[in-house]
Amino acid sequence: MNEKLNIKDVTWFHPGGEEMNEEAWGDGHLKSIGMLLDGRSQPTGLLRVGSQSTVLLLFSASHEDVVFTLPEVAHGRGWRHIFDTFQPDDISEHTFDFGHHYTCPSRTVVLFELVNSKSSMVVA
Repeated sequence: MNEKLNIKDVTWFHPGGEEMNEEAWGDGHLKSIGMLLDGRSQPTGLLRVGSQSTVLLLFSASHEDVVFTLPEVAHGRGWRHIFDTFQPDDISEHTFDFGHHYTCPSRTVVLFELVNSKSSMVVA
């Protein structure tokens, strides 16, 4: 975490939308997790916010569908569904609000991109 910019380059999320804590990391039954790669993290040694895309990856190793709560990110408006391994040929664009309960199919990886406050957003 960059303390001066208050930005983490990587944040891990529980399917409930909360950041992972010690108890969640120790849960041997947890088979799904979210990983946020924040494109605002410091890209160089200069103290400035980055300008890359922020992405959210959902990983489900569960044999059942898992409902993920899509987390809120500062300066964002929602999440644009980019790709999932359950429907790799589906190229239609879907956008979801923060807090949306997204059902991740079993044994699937899903990729979302943050819709920032400057982008237009169409909600599916």
